[in-house]
Amino acid sequence: MPERRDNGGARAQVAPVSVPAMRVLIIHRYFWPDRPAYAVMLRAMAGRLAAAGHEVTVLTAQPSYGGPGQQRAAAEEQLDGFRVLRVDLFAETKKSLWRKAINLALFRWKIRRVARREGPFDVIMAATTPPVYVAATALRLAREQGASFVYHNQDIYPEIAVAIGAIRRQAFVARLKRDDQRVLEGASRVVVLSEDMARAQRQRGADPSKLRIRNNFCLPRFDDGEPAEAAAAEWTPPPQWDAEDTRFRVLFAGNLGRFQCLDQVMDAAHALAGEREVRFDFVGDGAARADLEQQAGELLGQSVYFHGFVSTDMVRQMTAQADLSLITLAPEVIRYAYPSKLMTYLEAGAVLLAVLEEDSELATTVREEGVGFTCPAAGGEVIAAAIREARDRRAEADAMRARSRALAERAFGAERALDDWQALFAELEAERGGGA
Repeated sequence: MPERRDNGGARAQVAPVSVPAMRVLIIHRYFWPDRPAYAVMLRAMAGRLAAAGHEVTVLTAQPSYGGPGQQRAAAEEQLDGFRVLRVDLFAETKKSLWRKAINLALFRWKIRRVARREGPFDVIMAATTPPVYVAATALRLAREQGASFVYHNQDIYPEIAVAIGAIRRQAFVARLKRDDQRVLEGASRVVVLSEDMARAQRQRGADPSKLRIRNNFCLPRFDDGEPAEAAAAEWTPPPQWDAEDTRFRVLFAGNLGRFQCLDQVMDAAHALAGEREVRFDFVGDGAARADLEQQAGELLGQSVYFHGFVSTDMVRQMTAQADLSLITLAPEVIRYAYPSKLMTYLEAGAVLLAVLEEDSELATTVREEGVGFTCPAAGGEVIAAAIREARDRRAEADAMRARSRALAERAFGAERALDDWQALFAELEAERGGGA
């Protein structure tokens, strides 16, 4: 039986492929060495499919997730048994909307050109980020080449944008929904992250036989990650973290954006300002950071601290030291997305406070698994009350942390998730009569 190297570097056995392998194309703008969670997961997924005998190509852009000035990667390379092709785009920042629009059009044009040159493929997969139109281009390519198309819903547009008020023009919403509906209907498989998302797609009219739930998973570590000296340096927490501070530490780690109703969290910080034993730490960056700092006012540097971007390993360390880790989503967002930060939190043994709909799959999991607390996104006083309850029940924290780590391994372990992805591609291979 042939061997493959799993995500932790150990050798594992892979059953021999009994039918011819498929040619698989995975399209996503961000990929290793960019480090958003999905880019890291894609590396693991591509490696597993390659180890299963498929010929895998990842088509992506030059590293750019951290903004301008990042070091270029090879335009073409072999990685973990698969091929990576990278195209050039213009430098952009999070605020340069016109450059983002240009890059979206340019990326679509370049992936068409490269995919036609390198094809035909048997399976083409694309995700929902950037929303709708990269996946629409991928579907068009799949139809041209007679390929199966896998539509990986990391979120559901335009519903998620409407839920947070990012899109208000009804004509634009209708056009986005119509265009995405075509992609949904043309896909061979539509992969969502939760039962809530599956329900939303069924309500849209998605074919239940095409729907598969494959949640994200704990991020694997790769042997060629950060150099040893850089990784060691990153273990030093940010200056304001102050690991010796004995106050009840409330942590939010992730994108400081509009999805997260963090203005309500800041209201909770003000409601708890007279209770000196509580502090709030925000790790990450995003469009809402400046507004949040202004909202913090006199609490900034006293009981509210912002730390900027840190590595995933650092987030794990900080989570392990925090007393309470926040997952917050604006109303309705949980119906159309699922926070991948949950896996990082659980892996680090977090005690959770999930601020979202109480009837959602995620809130139910937190309660039933005994890994934390829940409350609705119903204002700062409601969140403050939930934080007080968690503080008053600190004696239960060790047991909750142990249950979190166990849940991470049982429900969100990388190997189990990769087995499920391999099985999904085996379904497609069988449908295609054995691939190429």
